[in-house]
Amino acid sequence: MLRPDDTVARVLELAREAGTPAAVEARRLLALHLERLGYQVRERRFSFPTAPLSAFPLAGAGLGWLTLVQIPLLTVGGGPAWLALFAWLVGLAALGLVVAGVALGWTALGGETREDANLVAIRPGATPTRWIVAHTDAIGFGQSLWGRWLTTGGFAATITAFTALGVVRFRGPLGVDLVGLAAALAVATCGLSVRAGRRVPSVGARDGGTGLYAALAAAAAATDGSVGLLLTGAQEFGLVGARIATREDRSLFGGTQVVDLGILDDEGVVSVVLHGGGGVDLAATIAARLDGRGLRVRRAARGTGRFTEGRVLAAGAAGALSLLRGSRRTAARVHTRRDDAEGLTFRTAAAVGEALAAN
Repeated sequence: MLRPDDTVARVLELAREAGTPAAVEARRLLALHLERLGYQVRERRFSFPTAPLSAFPLAGAGLGWLTLVQIPLLTVGGGPAWLALFAWLVGLAALGLVVAGVALGWTALGGETREDANLVAIRPGATPTRWIVAHTDAIGFGQSLWGRWLTTGGFAATITAFTALGVVRFRGPLGVDLVGLAAALAVATCGLSVRAGRRVPSVGARDGGTGLYAALAAAAAATDGSVGLLLTGAQEFGLVGARIATREDRSLFGGTQVVDLGILDDEGVVSVVLHGGGGVDLAATIAARLDGRGLRVRRAARGTGRFTEGRVLAAGAAGALSLLRGSRRTAARVHTRRDDAEGLTFRTAAAVGEALAAN
């Protein structure tokens, strides 16, 4: 049986940011591997804007301007008491709309447009009943996944603080010291958001590489044609590949099971995230198989998989779920230069691939 080790090792030599020559080469290697396993592979090309990566810095810049407006409205008397809260909520709503539009690709915001592709692989003449999904691209930032969670927490804390101050302002002007503390929190959040937008090369061993390993392992073990593979592109730019697949290849997923493979590190607990009402039996079966291989499995809240391809693809499927495994150390490495294969055995990825291939 053709094992995924050599192919994945070659893929992990590439910093596979979507729309770059490295991403093209990675898809070539993956397609060649699947063809050698006997699969028919189709490449589904699409264009996408790079603007979504500007969402974090844009949100930080907007928050900074709103803070500057709030300082005099909260501390200086003479104006309407309600003006600070009104200006804050209106400004926040406008900023949220702009940031959402950029994050979802509604506007290119002057950024470039690139081309990437999805790979769809099935055995000749077969009609898959289960689709295994992994993403081919990888990206690095000036901030790890853990750092991006911290930045998100900073946004939440700043929004809460200024909303509360706007309410308290109804009693009268506030002290400069109190408002200054909230402003300092906003400035720190702005700094974190700028760092979050800085891009660096990353081979994405855990974030991308482990999912590809599991997908190729499942492809090798599933010989009856019941398993199809969807290897998506531009996942890091707002789940673009999955959105394209949902729109252009919707008929492939109707009435099938979809299993999205996220980060599958060798430490932490395996999380199973269900999307929608289907997939309960599949989740229980996979959990039992992984438990038999010595892996701890838990049912995670749906919010855990909010930004996963499984959630996007769930709309047309009979059942969809995402599989994830990682720890705090994993989160501190993902989306950085340090997300390489050092210390990674792919034991979890191999076990997941074998569990998915069985009927």
